[in-house]
Order: sequence, then structure tokens, then C-alpha cells
Amino acid sequence: MRIRLAAPLVALAVAAGILTAGGTPALAADPPKTAPGSPLAKVAFPVQPFSLADDGTYAGFMADVAKSIKRTCGRVEAYGWEFPGATTAAEQLQVTAVVQSTMGNFEKVGYRLEEAADATLPDREMVAYTAVKDRTTLLLVWTPLTDSAMLLLCDASPAK
Repeated sequence: MRIRLAAPLVALAVAAGILTAGGTPALAADPPKTAPGSPLAKVAFPVQPFSLADDGTYAGFMADVAKSIKRTCGRVEAYGWEFPGATTAAEQLQVTAVVQSTMGNFEKVGYRLEEAADATLPDREMVAYTAVKDRTTLLLVWTPLTDSAMLLLCDASPAK
């Protein structure tokens, strides 16, 4: 026996996300996927972050940072690590471990890392680096946040 719901009740359940437009139960969205590494840099992440979708905000931010060091950004990747429930001291240790191990992997595959000290960044907690390997230069920006850390990177060509 199939129960039929009144049309207004179905519309309300669809709007609330309980049912799909076809009247079947809505399934929870897939949990966010972690990234084993950066396809752009071809570097593995020792602690896998979440891949972050970009609505253009990250690309715009990276374009501004790149411009401040006389470069332009091409493809942008964004990653985030979460440290829920960590105390400030524990969180700092986790952020440091993630940054050091990730940057270590950049060096292991042949990137030469340099802090881009003259990069214009909106927060003194942020740190920008260039990573150079062969004829490739990447721009990396690390951002510590409350209970998390974020890495934005792009291929950074010299500005014309």
C-alpha cells in the first residue's frame, strides 16, 4: 500500500529537502572528499585535506596576491584541513605539522621554496611562498583559521 500525501505537504517536504521533486526521500549529500595530492603541483599531501570549491573568490584573491609579486595566476587549487575541538596549542601544533610535512613534500619532488615576503596579504598570519621547479613557478598561500588551515595555490607566470 502506497501512502499518498496531499500536494501542499509534498511541496513543503520538497522545499525542506526531505523529498525529491519525484516524491522519493532525499538522500544526504555525499560527505566532502579528501584530496590525496595536488594535481597541479604533482605533490602528495601527507595529511589529506578537503578540496575546496571556488566560486571565483579564491581565484580573485590569488590574482591580487600574484600581482603584488609581479606575477599572474592561472589554474587555482584550494584545500582545507580541519582540526575540530583542538585547543589553541594543539591546533597550532597540528597546523605546523600539516604545513611542514606538506612543504617537505614539495621539496622532496624538487621544488625550491622561497617565502614571498613582498607579497601583499590582508592578514599578517597568512604566508605566501613561491615554489619553483624546472620551468614551473607556483604561488602558495597558507592561511591559518580557527580550527582549520587553508592552502591556496596557482601556477604563477611572470606578469607581462
